Amino acid sequence: MQLNLPQYTFKSRDNRGQLEIFCPLRRKWLVLTPEEYIRQQVIQHLHLSQGFDLMWMKSEVAIPLASGVVRADLVVYNTDGSVEGIVECKAPQVMIDESVLHQANKYHFALKAKWVLLTNGFQHLCFAGIIWEESWPQKN
Repeated sequence: MQLNLPQYTFKSRDNRGQLEIFCPLRRKWLVLTPEEYIRQQVIQHLHLSQGFDLMWMKSEVAIPLASGVVRADLVVYNTDGSVEGIVECKAPQVMIDESVLHQANKYHFALKAKWVLLTNGFQHLCFAGIIWEESWPQKN
């Protein structure tokens, strides 16, 4: 699949008919779903092209909210432990729309990230600071 990202090489394997990819952050083999493929591409892009160290990234980060615990696809930390950024990955066929923005914004407010990146591998939206205010007018 040709994404709107540089293509990186991954460790992959066939495990009893199930294709898996090795995640360098979780240090384990994961089922290769379309969303996981996007997440691994973004991890490599942030690391190899943008200079973020793998040791300061964490995947599937649990975030406690009033509505329950949710999981951010990828969180990038600063060396002082503060949150630099949050990445929300979707499968290529999933549109980056208002619902995805709203989902990521919940993570943003909980973690106080400097930036938020939304991607489906083709479309990438990056926001700095406040990306959504509940007081904004809603569509009719």
